Formats: sequence, C-alpha cells, structure tokens
Amino acid sequence: ASQHDQQKPDLTYTEIAITSPAPDTVLRENSGNVTIQATVEPRLQKDHMLILTGNGARLSAPQKGYTFAITNLERGTHTFSVSVVDASGKSLISSPPVSIHLQRTSVLSPARHNKNTK
Repeated sequence: ASQHDQQKPDLTYTEIAITSPAPDTVLRENSGNVTIQATVEPRLQKDHMLILTGNGARLSAPQKGYTFAITNLERGTHTFSVSVVDASGKSLISSPPVSIHLQRTSVLSPARHNKNTK
C-alpha cells in the first residue's frame, strides 16, 4: 500500500457486541431496571454514536456512551442489539442480538400474600 493509503483513517468497525448481560442471562429484578454494556472496536469515530434496540424498537437516543440503562422493563424474554449510527442516523453496523430473560415478582404471586386462606 502507498503512504497515502496508510494515512487514511480506518472507517471500518471490526467488532460491535453487547458484553453485559451475557446471552440467555436470567435476571431477577423486581424494578425492571437493566443495564446493557456494549463494546465497539475501534472506538467510536467523532461523528458516530450508539443506539440500543430492544425487541425491534429503538430504546435510546443516539449517544457516545457504551452503557444503556433501561427502566421498568416488563418481565419475559427480551432481545437487544446495539448499532453504530452516523450523523444522519444511518446504521453502519449492528451487534449480534442478545436475549435476556427478566423475572419480576408478580402481584399475583402466592409469595406476596401472607394471609392464610384456609
């Protein structure tokens, strides 16, 4: 390669992934609060940001940070993915999907009722 080619910035991301929680993690979190941690290699470029999608819907505004906080997530199985987007919002690369299983104590759970029904 010529010196000119070597001076051009590398515009290709080699890796994007959700690092936490691990795939198929079972979370017991009654508040429904979940933190998603992502990694991107190389680091995000100046005009690029990350977005989080869950179950096919965008869950976050574009951000520079690699941590996403989700509040009041419903119990059940959820699939998340993180994408790098450019300044126009176009997706450049997306992580493989990661599914988690959230368990929340039900209001109807017998463990929540202390009354003797006999």
